[in-house]
Amino acid sequence: MLELIVFAPLFLMGQKTAHLHNNTMEDFTLYNAQRQTTQGTDDAQLGKIQTMRDEGLISDQEYQTKKNRLSSKK
Repeated sequence: MLELIVFAPLFLMGQKTAHLHNNTMEDFTLYNAQRQTTQGTDDAQLGKIQTMRDEGLISDQEYQTKKNRLSSKK
């Protein structure tokens, strides 16, 4: 009976710690997924403005402005 009184609080503390750890890992995974999606979007936008510059739709100055704006978001 004494073992139950001693081990029950330890077990509950272990559960709480595991739960907090799992939540932290889930948050980290979500953050990384969002970051990778944003990075892919930025790369796509950079490719788009490069194409626009190459086709003469925007000037080099506009290209540099848009490129700097994209890189400052990172």
